[in-house]
Amino acid sequence: MVVANHPNGLLDPGLVWLGLNLKVGFLAKSTLFDNPVGKVTMEAFGAIPVYRAQDGNDTSLNDKTFELCIERFGAGGSIVIFPEGVSHSDSKMRRLKTGAARIALQSADAHPDVDLMILPVGLFYEAKEVFRSRVSLAVGEPIRVNDYLEAFRAEGFEAATELTKQIDEAFGGLVLQADTTEIWDGLVAVARWTDEVAAYDVEVARARAQELSQAYQRMLAADPEHAESLIDEVQSFAHLLRSIGVDDPWDVEPPTSVNRLFLGALTLALWSPAALVGVLSSWPLYRALRPIAVKMAGTERDIISTLKAILGMVFLPVLWVSEAVILGYFVHWIVGLLALFVLPACGYVAMRFGELVVARREILKAYWIGATRSDVQAEIRLRQEELAGRIETALEAYR
Repeated sequence: MVVANHPNGLLDPGLVWLGLNLKVGFLAKSTLFDNPVGKVTMEAFGAIPVYRAQDGNDTSLNDKTFELCIERFGAGGSIVIFPEGVSHSDSKMRRLKTGAARIALQSADAHPDVDLMILPVGLFYEAKEVFRSRVSLAVGEPIRVNDYLEAFRAEGFEAATELTKQIDEAFGGLVLQADTTEIWDGLVAVARWTDEVAAYDVEVARARAQELSQAYQRMLAADPEHAESLIDEVQSFAHLLRSIGVDDPWDVEPPTSVNRLFLGALTLALWSPAALVGVLSSWPLYRALRPIAVKMAGTERDIISTLKAILGMVFLPVLWVSEAVILGYFVHWIVGLLALFVLPACGYVAMRFGELVVARREILKAYWIGATRSDVQAEIRLRQEELAGRIETALEAYR
């Protein structure tokens, strides 16, 4: 049994599947099975429906859900369960439900010959609503369910509560949590400011932010004035950066060689014809997917990425096929056939072209700041080094 936090809708089970390289089913709310397309999709991924009271369902139907899970574990299968019970965008995990522990204990009781393990996984998205942004899967130590089996047979509910507590403690070392979204974002930003590797490696950023979070909580309890002054300094530094249009302090320092800038410009020039075709054929629809997904999601921000993925998988192929048919009808059937392969490829090139343009713009901005505002750049570098030193000292003191 894989248990994970649930920040990003239907993308979470897919990423667990890919990250662990393990064929797993997952529990999904029953409303996803209500239409034919959803039912086929859920069953294709081995999903098992969960009936929730907030969806107006009869929760007694979950008895069948438990039976299916027990049957799957007995056959040596694996299942992803999100014990928070709901996907959300909160800065802290919600209180865990005991369902995952009860399913595990009942499965172990029904199949004592199966050494069932619970594997905790922490998901950390760098920017979960942004296509192609990075994500980290932190995997914890497995929990042996049979260690709680004797207590379950004697006490039942108490054993499930104790196992749930053990799962919650495992998440404590895997999932970055903070009292507010602002503090959560600040921890991630400071992690990158104080560790250059964290600026490029999402797992290092998560682990570093986790260390900072734990140290900050200890500092807040032992010396709140020191903690508040440190937060004030971080916010002041961020304000200084924003005042000159810089979001990331690692972008302030220009690269040591112009070769990177030249090679990037050459790459853009070579890709530009294919990118232009991709922009003309795909870009308007691609750009429209986000506002459509945001509108459909309403207040449920955690499903925006899921909706974008589904909309893209449905409408982009329809667009490309339609364009290929038009080209085949008005130009030549061979042109239409080639378009079926060329248009998706050019769409990908256009997307990568856009990413490279953003990267080149940041490099040029760094050169411009160095050439026109060297005094501000020097002050930022000095402030960054002082801030990193203070945070390192605090981290050591409250580790």
